[in-house]
Amino acid sequence: MKYWMCVGFFLSVNLLSAQEENEGWTPIQKSDTLKSLESTSNWSNQTDSSVVTPKVIVPGTKTIKVEPAILTENEKYTEYSKQHPQIKGYTILLYAGSGANSRLKARDMAQKFEQKFEGVDTHVAWRSPNYEVRVGDYRTKIDAQIDLELVKQEFPTAFIKAGMIELPPLEKLELTPIEKIE
Repeated sequence: MKYWMCVGFFLSVNLLSAQEENEGWTPIQKSDTLKSLESTSNWSNQTDSSVVTPKVIVPGTKTIKVEPAILTENEKYTEYSKQHPQIKGYTILLYAGSGANSRLKARDMAQKFEQKFEGVDTHVAWRSPNYEVRVGDYRTKIDAQIDLELVKQEFPTAFIKAGMIELPPLEKLELTPIEKIE
């Protein structure tokens, strides 16, 4: 029984490591499987001269066929990335919630923030399953921490979250409260 399990394992490894042809991977036919089964049943009678050397593939000689739809989508993504560059950074998360009214709550939170502060970008986004309100695009956590102290006075549940941010300008914008007009 152990012998046949070893033979089965050997066959499955050999089937998975099929040699690559010029046009791609070739499917293994049933007749190939039977031939390999017959040849492996006498494996103890084989000599070292019957070992097949693997095919050498020269780099740069393989052509890859890609569907035109994939190329089109790749070009669209490249253009979008050029127009909206992103880097790793930090934002201040004001709200994250899911549910029936989460979209309205997120918009209200963003409007409330924009009424209290100016000079900081506000982003309302849906990241499954939550709507999130993020403010600011900070390159460093220290810059985000400075503004977080001001934001926490009005929004005590706000915190810093790492993620991909829009590429901010090199000069830092100051977060300033809007003066109440009476």
